[in-house]
Amino acid sequence: MHPVVRHVGVGLLATLLVGAVGHSQARWEYFGYRTIACVEASSDTVFVGTDKGLVLIDKKTKGFRTLNKTNSPLPSNHIHSLARDHANRLWIGTNQGVIRYDDWLNVRPSSNGYIAFDRNGQLWVTEESLGSVGVYDGSTWTEYLVGPNPGPIAVDSAGA
Repeated sequence: MHPVVRHVGVGLLATLLVGAVGHSQARWEYFGYRTIACVEASSDTVFVGTDKGLVLIDKKTKGFRTLNKTNSPLPSNHIHSLARDHANRLWIGTNQGVIRYDDWLNVRPSSNGYIAFDRNGQLWVTEESLGSVGVYDGSTWTEYLVGPNPGPIAVDSAGA
């Protein structure tokens, strides 16, 4: 299983909403967010990471709600990336840490929030302040210095 991470603009959010809300209903919602990342979590819900929190769109009811720092344990409203681990749990990368959605476990309070999982199920996180990439195997962190301002991280088709 590979992470599904997409960096998108507002235009794709409109396309995503048409699919999630239903084109025949001619219902458009304007969130006013600069979309950062999105992932379809299940057949029922679409998660959209924005600069104002995590938008959950229910594909059946056509409703949505936004989780943010005020109404949830999110460490920040700025969602940089979303990824699924091998147990199909959603992880959220923010500009102030990485948190797991199902139990709100905050594993990396200081990261800049770019995340990906490799084929071995290890979580890779960029650390802007340290100029490093951290790898979490579920219990231990290993740091690799890569230079100043490491940006987004991705996994290739081989899962490496």
